[in-house]
Amino acid sequence: MSISKLQKLFAALAVICAAPGVAQEIDSTKTLFLNQVVISATRTNQEVFDVGRSVTVIDEQTISSSIYQSVGDLLQAKVGIDMVGSLQNPGTNQSLFLRGANSNHLTVLIDGIRITDPSTPNSALDLSELSLTNVERIEIVRGSHGTIYGGAAIGGVINIITKRAQNDGFNAFVDVVGGTFGDNTTTFNQGLGVNYSGKGFYATAELYNSQVNGFDATIDSISSPSTFRTTDGDDFRKTDAYISAGYSNDKIDGFLSYKRIDQETDIDDGAFNDDDNYVLNFNRDLVNYGFTYHFSNSLSLALQGGISFSQRDALDDSSLVDNQGNYDQTYFESRHKSDLLTQEVQLSKIADFGRILLGAGTYQEEMSFRTFFFSDGVFGPFQLETNYDSIKTDASTNYLFVQSQLDGSAISIQPLTITAGLRYSNHDRFGSNFTYEVNPSLRLGRSTRLYASLSTGFNAPSLVQLFDPSQGFGALTTRGNIDLNPETSSSLEFGAKKTFTKAAFTVALFQTRVKDAIEYVYLWDPSQPVQNLTFAEYRGDTYINTSEQTVKGVEIDVELQPVEPLRIGLGYSYIDGEVAVSMEDLDVEYTQNHHVQLFNSGQFISTDVSEEGLIRRPSHILNARADYKIGSNLQIGAQLRSVDERPDPSFDATLGPFGALSTTPISGYTLIDFVVNYKINEHIRIGMEIDNLLDEDFQVIRGFSTRGRSLNLKIRAKL
Repeated sequence: MSISKLQKLFAALAVICAAPGVAQEIDSTKTLFLNQVVISATRTNQEVFDVGRSVTVIDEQTISSSIYQSVGDLLQAKVGIDMVGSLQNPGTNQSLFLRGANSNHLTVLIDGIRITDPSTPNSALDLSELSLTNVERIEIVRGSHGTIYGGAAIGGVINIITKRAQNDGFNAFVDVVGGTFGDNTTTFNQGLGVNYSGKGFYATAELYNSQVNGFDATIDSISSPSTFRTTDGDDFRKTDAYISAGYSNDKIDGFLSYKRIDQETDIDDGAFNDDDNYVLNFNRDLVNYGFTYHFSNSLSLALQGGISFSQRDALDDSSLVDNQGNYDQTYFESRHKSDLLTQEVQLSKIADFGRILLGAGTYQEEMSFRTFFFSDGVFGPFQLETNYDSIKTDASTNYLFVQSQLDGSAISIQPLTITAGLRYSNHDRFGSNFTYEVNPSLRLGRSTRLYASLSTGFNAPSLVQLFDPSQGFGALTTRGNIDLNPETSSSLEFGAKKTFTKAAFTVALFQTRVKDAIEYVYLWDPSQPVQNLTFAEYRGDTYINTSEQTVKGVEIDVELQPVEPLRIGLGYSYIDGEVAVSMEDLDVEYTQNHHVQLFNSGQFISTDVSEEGLIRRPSHILNARADYKIGSNLQIGAQLRSVDERPDPSFDATLGPFGALSTTPISGYTLIDFVVNYKINEHIRIGMEIDNLLDEDFQVIRGFSTRGRSLNLKIRAKL
């Protein structure tokens, strides 16, 4: 998006907000999104307008009426978010970048309990596993929140909150969604839920099933029609089951829930590289609980926790290589397991001066995996097995935190609110760490809030980065580096929120700097000049703390209701990122003065180096949505999403003897979606959505296919 286009956009927003009948201040925000209640920003109930941070709530009505079937699909249209994978074949790995932060610099919670996958290289969560089963609302809190949520909450927090008690008596619904998203593709999804609520007690059960006949996940780059191809449709199967029970009255509020996730995905070998016999199976068992006791209206004690067991199995059988029926005679399988355990206690006190929150807890993670490879090639049979079960690969973090909110009345500055917090964390591998936040905000009248925030955070090394036992060469014993330090961050943010009679907007300016960022590197014999290196000089590969990442940006979120039936939303985000490596930060004792080559860029750290731009993150994203209600039963809407070009990693064999990653720019794109919802009666609703209405041909990841024009129909029957 050009600068001139941005200037026109901002000018248009200014005109809209200053138009007669719109730019009139009001005493209430009843009709606008800023009055929604959010708990994730401070772990207490507050209206979005009263929170001195950038917050978005996706409410139950939006979720239930949406055609979307996954958390990732809903999130990708929100300001500050870029969701890689949600526009590709269903089941594709979904990575979420919030405010330009790395995908593992995000904390994803279910009912306040963090979930991730410790068996992945950087411990990032694949959001494709998260359906909307029993989801009541989703809260997005942008910016660093390490004080109350700990590790990885550098870019922000996504809290998925499940349903509790509903209308008294029995409640039930059935959802059926079917559609297509390209040639020879189909989706068929079914959801069933029942709930009983009465006298404070409730019990819920839901089942979700999805079958997708997909397209080839990779792009066919073979130009010759005579060349043998193994292209095939990559399908996806998913089943989620959820049960919960709870009880609530004036004194106590408790629940226990269990969720089972099972999914099977046909995958390929990589960009432009199809594989007709590669399957990935994933399952997770998740148990969460929460119990709160209210001693009085101002004092409460909460216990919460969760335990998760996940397993990811990959199987890549031999594939056809020619028209004569010959196979490549290779076989690969792997099994990754990971366990998570969270236990936490929290004391909340509301006082005349404001409130105070005290908490303590433990977060434990463990992982194991084994791989097996067999090949029967021209040199005879060969097999290789790697087994992590024989080593102890776990880590635990114990923590204490305090957060207080001081009202201005306590210091005779009525409009001022100051939120401040401190967290102490002790990781059993790298020791102690302190994070803090200071967050003043100023309310001007009833319709304007200004705020600022200074906060720090940290992200612990993943278990793979710490313990990978792969055999080293010469300089190293193993690839894992037990001496890694956590990545640490500092974030500064300034923002404003404003409501008018028929409009509301928020704007935020931010900068986040991450130090000691972990990089995967090659080591080479220092006796040879870099330009003369060969395979013989290879001395191992490992993980080290070496780089610094800086992200600066701006976000604008606008909501307009110029007339009662029409609602318009506009969101814009801009990020500018840089990754720098300094010779002074290099641990030469660990690397033993070897040549150090960054795998992510191919650069050798012989001098200070830097790189502009962030991998797979566009600088500009514009979202616009309009919904129009016709009568009391029919609503139509349209959505536009325009994304700037982005740098994408691509392997370059010329970067050193082994090659490394370079970047290739991927063009931006603009998508238009259209949606219709119709309420037949109080029990039955139908919806239709057409995504990528103009059938634009685009890429998000180089070498991988994206969805063309998509049509989905949904019927919901509610009892």
